[in-house]
Order: sequence, then structure tokens, then C-alpha cells
Amino acid sequence: MPLLKPPTPPELEEDKALVTASFDEAQRTLEALKTETQQLKESQEEEREKVEAALEDVEAAVLELKEAGKSRESDIRSIKADLETIRELIPKVCLLG
Repeated sequence: MPLLKPPTPPELEEDKALVTASFDEAQRTLEALKTETQQLKESQEEEREKVEAALEDVEAAVLELKEAGKSRESDIRSIKADLETIRELIPKVCLLG
């Protein structure tokens, strides 16, 4: 008498159904993970684009500030030169007047 009894056809069918059900569940889980992963990738790409756009805006603002600073410095130098010219002319005008 064998120690192990071979499975009967109904038992084999039941085991097959259990394995198939487990496989189907695993397949559904993998599909759900695939969908979630794709959504996360898309979301991450959108966030990356937003960050890049914000960085470009910041870089443009910094460049504008630098240009404004250079323009202001140029204006200040021009005003100083004009004031120095006026300062030099005052004694001459006073002597003439």
C-alpha cells in the first residue's frame, strides 16, 4: 500500500482552479501596479516641468535684476559726472557774475 495517495481528478481540478485564481489575482495586481506606476511617472514629469518652468522664471528675474543694477550704476555714474561738471562750473559762473 503506497504511503501517498495520488490526487483524484476532482482534486486536480480544484488545485488547478486555485492556481488559476492565484495567477489571475497576481495578474490583476501587476496590472494595477503598472497603471499606478505610469500615473506616478506622468505626475513626476508634470512636476519636473513645473519646476523647470519656475527655475526659468527665477533665472529670468535674476537676469533682469542684474541688468537693472547695471543700468542703475550707469545712471549713477552719469549723474555723478554731471554733478562734478556743475560743481566745477559754479566757481567760474560766480567769478563771471
